Amino acid sequence: MRYFITMSLLFVLTTISGQHLKKIDKKLNATFGKIDYWSSFSGYNEKINPSDSLENANDLFEKMLLEYTSSNSQTISYSFKDLADNGLKIVTSESGLFRIYSWDTSTGGTMHYYRNVFQYKEGTKVFSKTFERIRALPATNIGLASSGRPATGNFVQKKPQYRHTPKIS
Repeated sequence: MRYFITMSLLFVLTTISGQHLKKIDKKLNATFGKIDYWSSFSGYNEKINPSDSLENANDLFEKMLLEYTSSNSQTISYSFKDLADNGLKIVTSESGLFRIYSWDTSTGGTMHYYRNVFQYKEGTKVFSKTFERIRALPATNIGLASSGRPATGNFVQKKPQYRHTPKIS
């Protein structure tokens, strides 16, 4: 009898948790859809700035993704199929302890700017982080504008050139 009650309770908790993940998926997907909406917005309204709205949609999605993935340990193994189908890239390590969520912000015009959320699991806890977005520096001007101050634009680093000098014995 005790076994039956324990198994029933476990089943109910698993079902509730699964429903909770589906709600999270649905909320994230709705917010993620706003990025596409504002990136393809073609209407005119002097009170609406689609670029600002697009940036705000990206900020909101990032904030929600950080919140959900850092507070629910099951998100590190949840498929988020609808989000993935709509363009969110999700890459999980073989161990299942590290995951990267990545999306095109649609803010770069002909260039593509991406945001990333990094999630990792340590014991029973999950953590999610982002790295501060770095504006890219022009490739021809490694880090300095003509004024001598740090340049803005795309950040491209030259690959270091190493020379190998063989040792002669």
